[in-house]
Amino acid sequence: MPNIDLACFICGNKSFSVVYDKKFKVLECNNCKYGIMNPLPLKEDLDQIYNSVQYFSEHMQYDYKKLKPSEINDLVLRIGSFHYNYLSKFISTIKSIFEIGPGGGFNLKFFADKNINAEGIETSTISTEFAKSKLKINLINSSLEDFNNSAEKKYQVVMLNHVLEHFIDAKQAMMKIKSLVDENGYLYIRVPDHNSYDRKAQKENWPAYLPYHISYFSQKNLVLLLKQFGFTIIDIYYYVSDEFMKKYPPFIRRPMVKALELFKAEKYFNGRTITILAKSW
Repeated sequence: MPNIDLACFICGNKSFSVVYDKKFKVLECNNCKYGIMNPLPLKEDLDQIYNSVQYFSEHMQYDYKKLKPSEINDLVLRIGSFHYNYLSKFISTIKSIFEIGPGGGFNLKFFADKNINAEGIETSTISTEFAKSKLKINLINSSLEDFNNSAEKKYQVVMLNHVLEHFIDAKQAMMKIKSLVDENGYLYIRVPDHNSYDRKAQKENWPAYLPYHISYFSQKNLVLLLKQFGFTIIDIYYYVSDEFMKKYPPFIRRPMVKALELFKAEKYFNGRTITILAKSW
């Protein structure tokens, strides 16, 4: 066990194991399996990364200045329809959505075009300027930590798509997130799954081990965390790992996915991401 002076903010356990020690170190709680970078980075260093062109060209895989109108429309449709179709399975009428860390705002644009009140905050100045000028999205340039919701507005859906893992203080972040969710509203979270088949197979080469990913979540600790903040789990969504499927010839992959879905075994072969939809009470 490493010599550390911290306790798991989810379960309070003080026993950790080192599960990654390459470019930086990740410690995992031996009880709930929550992982955390140690030592923590400085907020100023993270802000510098998020406001760099390199971050979006390499991590997000696009450059705002080079996007053509047709490419922007494709991103709005592809990203927005994915999230809209998922949420629509559980919410009959979506009235408002607040996205934390929406990047260029493609998802919010899709929702806004459906006459849904779509707002958000984005720490990247580059992203915020793009969303406001090109997409006409109501996006505030602010980190969650610095965001001042002076009007105490609340939203039917609060969304974080691969964002929760970025906060230096995830407990403080959850307190702010909870304050934004309307009574009987929904929290929609997607994060890298630290218990995924991909992570176990790729080990230290798992692509989600990144210097700006502070927390490493999986189903056990995410469910525990959300319940602590007054949420009831509505749905947990997995998808079958490409890393797992590539071992098999193409003609057998689709039937195998169908079989795994039929027997509800996707979580044993889950890819990089876990999705959780929870309802406030």
